[in-house]
Amino acid sequence: MAMTVTTSATQAQAPAGVYTPQRGNPERRAILDAVRPIAERDLGVPVEFVVAEFNVSGDWAFVALNSQRPGGRPIDPNSTPFVQREGEEAIEMFDCCHVEAILRRSQGSWQVIQAGVGATDLWFMDWCQKTPPGLIEIC
Repeated sequence: MAMTVTTSATQAQAPAGVYTPQRGNPERRAILDAVRPIAERDLGVPVEFVVAEFNVSGDWAFVALNSQRPGGRPIDPNSTPFVQREGEEAIEMFDCCHVEAILRRSQGSWQVIQAGVGATDLWFMDWCQKTPPGLIEIC
């Protein structure tokens, strides 16, 4: 009796209509530039982003970013405007230095609908049913 075993490698693919703009793409820059002032308000300037998740579907975008100083230098949470504004005890409620944001394109411009800087919860889960399928990977 002969047995044939077939295996196939599968890659995780984004749902139809969900894509990630590549480096150098003007759309990617516009989305990151829309998020930057929010990050800088709590983390200080300047901020560079390392992309963990970047999804666009139609006029919606979701980004999960890790923030750093130019050249890859880490951000000292104790010296951030957030901790200086809220006090040292706020450091316990602040998971520096990630940023998540949901954006919507309106009249050709990307606008941040909601964002979290150093959030200690998955606040964006509330958006799973309000955004296109696959936009937020964890949904």
